[in-house]
Amino acid sequence: MNRIRELRKQRKIPARKLAEILHISTKHLYDLERGHRRLHEDIINKLADIFDVPVDYLLGRTDCKKEINYSPPPQEIKDIFEKPVMYQGSPLTEEEKEDIKKLLDAALKIIKKNRKA
Repeated sequence: MNRIRELRKQRKIPARKLAEILHISTKHLYDLERGHRRLHEDIINKLADIFDVPVDYLLGRTDCKKEINYSPPPQEIKDIFEKPVMYQGSPLTEEEKEDIKKLLDAALKIIKKNRKA
């Protein structure tokens, strides 16, 4: 795992210190860096947190050091009800969807009114 060594060197973290943080021996760390040992989930997660990189970067699955978080654009609540909606395992009827829209509208009006007061 050259990336572990590369990141450790970039951050100027001595092997002994990183091994201490990970609660492993220095030899174990060197073995991980050389790819002579498998990375366990708890260690790879700690390394990702320490170096602030995605796990996939450490595993060589990506060259991107920063995670790309995709957030869908905001959606109008009314648009949510255009598709089938389930509640407690059963689909809502069109009438129930309309009732929920009315309740949300009434609740939001009360909330906005109370904030102004």
